[in-house]
Amino acid sequence: MISVRRPAVMLVVVAVAVVLVAIVTNVVPFRQVVDQRAEINATRNQLAALVAENATLTEQVGALGTPIEVERIAREKLGYVRPGETAYVVIAPEPEPASPLVTVDQQPVAVEPSFLAKLWAYLTGADLVSE
Repeated sequence: MISVRRPAVMLVVVAVAVVLVAIVTNVVPFRQVVDQRAEINATRNQLAALVAENATLTEQVGALGTPIEVERIAREKLGYVRPGETAYVVIAPEPEPASPLVTVDQQPVAVEPSFLAKLWAYLTGADLVSE
């Protein structure tokens, strides 16, 4: 009777091992599902932005037919002035670019995520989502 039970136990152990190996080797496509959901959300956001931009452009097309809008654009884009007017151009200073570096004792130091942060990003799929 002992000889009959051992193959059954071994069969269960082998089946559990096969299932665990399948899970570990990404037979269940968790990261792909996370990536696809992020891609769907990004595409939805892009669609919403395009719909809003389309509404704005449609509104602008309607306004371009009026003489007031044509004069505004000529003044703004081309610098046109009416006879007797004086035009002044004001140039704003360019902002300084933001630096991704942290300074320590006036020396720039690059900030790199820790190993645990990288591991967590890998496990949750956050490394697949671009910001």
